[in-house]
Amino acid sequence: MPVSTRSRIFTHLSAKPTSTYPTTPPIPSESEREYKELIHQREDLHRRICQKNNALVQFERSILSFYYAHAICSEKELSAILSSLDSAPKRPSHGFSEVSRRMCELREQEERQEKERAEYKAAIASMEETYEQTIIHGKLATQEEAVNRSQSELCELNVEFEKQRQMDQDLTSLIENLERELQDLRKEKDKSALRKAVLEEKKRHQMENLGNTRRELQKAHADALQAQKELERRETINQDLKNQIEEHSMRLKRRKLN
Repeated sequence: MPVSTRSRIFTHLSAKPTSTYPTTPPIPSESEREYKELIHQREDLHRRICQKNNALVQFERSILSFYYAHAICSEKELSAILSSLDSAPKRPSHGFSEVSRRMCELREQEERQEKERAEYKAAIASMEETYEQTIIHGKLATQEEAVNRSQSELCELNVEFEKQRQMDQDLTSLIENLERELQDLRKEKDKSALRKAVLEEKKRHQMENLGNTRRELQKAHADALQAQKELERRETINQDLKNQIEEHSMRLKRRKLN
């Protein structure tokens, strides 16, 4: 897998939409699980290939060690034997046949491994292309659309929240004003109750004074009636005295005339 493609894939996979709401870990999709399984299989195959390569290297070292330990040390004897066998029918020795067979098996195994590696690389490249087309340009595009839609909804919610917050502030101010007016009304009610108590006290005093005034008026009226009677009695007395004086004057006049 190219480094740029891998980094782009993991960048898209690791990218998370920013949101003010609490999010839960996303559930991996079927394609993501298949991709992780393929990655695991690739790592396992790579590990087995490395083990086989190490075994081949050890096998090659064993062959070279056998060659240097036996062939080089007996080079002169082998030359004489080989020269004497030039006229004989050519037939490979048991050791040579075994080494050739092992080398052929090694070459065949390397060819098979090279073919497997090529097929595996082609499969990985196809898988990466398919994953990039279906996941990155498909699912991630859907996720990006969902993120954009969520961001748009979040903006609308923020606008609605700002309106609601402004309404709450207005209502809070209105409630505070109403509470102040209510406190003023309570104070005015207390003042009115105090004024009412004062007026009630004044009214009580006035009623008491009115009763006293009525009694005084009744007494004055009774005194006036008594005075009127006394005045009438005295006027009667005065009138009697006047009559008596007139009669006495008349008698005196008559006496003078006689």
